[in-house]
Amino acid sequence: MTFGIVLTLCTFLFFSYIKKKTKLEILNPLLLSIIFIIGFLKVSKIEYQTYKEGADFINIFLTPATIALAIPLKRELAKLKSHMYAIMQGILIGVLTSALTIMLIKFIFTLEDAHYKSLLPKSITTAIGIGISESIGGIPSITVFAIIMTGIFGSIISKAIFKAFKISHPLARGLSLGCASHAIGTAKAAELGEMEAAASSLGMVISGIITVIVGVFL
Repeated sequence: MTFGIVLTLCTFLFFSYIKKKTKLEILNPLLLSIIFIIGFLKVSKIEYQTYKEGADFINIFLTPATIALAIPLKRELAKLKSHMYAIMQGILIGVLTSALTIMLIKFIFTLEDAHYKSLLPKSITTAIGIGISESIGGIPSITVFAIIMTGIFGSIISKAIFKAFKISHPLARGLSLGCASHAIGTAKAAELGEMEAAASSLGMVISGIITVIVGVFL
């Protein structure tokens, strides 16, 4: 049991150290940890189930970690309320853009209906995304992969996007990360500042709710 926990934590801490030292966004600790652990299990011929028995223990911390995202939201609530109209506009545009992007991908690559529905929840948290995928006829395993990769990709390119388009307002940066890259994006927003973290948390939650409502009618 301890093998999975130790391997996961040590790998993530190691790549977090590398990222901190190099300051290169492409060296995302989560992405590198996934690649390394897959490679390690493959080379050492260790069964995934053996690794999973220990690694699953870490899932216990997902709920408190998610709840902790409400702390910056509470602290910045007054400021967020004063921009609520702009916030709702940004979130709605974010959800719409995500849906239109998936529709475009379906058209370009002629995706099957099940694959298309699997990708629709790509920009919301994993727990909600899996439920939506199952309810609308998607494939949960594809949905999980899409959600994780969307979050990682958004976290990696966010700073470059902000710089290229001169996006400096903390509210705009936070909302974009929360709506597009869910919890992983919110973790990235927390590195930028408390307002970014609060806006990202709000964007992640509301966009998730809207996506659930839309999923009911699909």
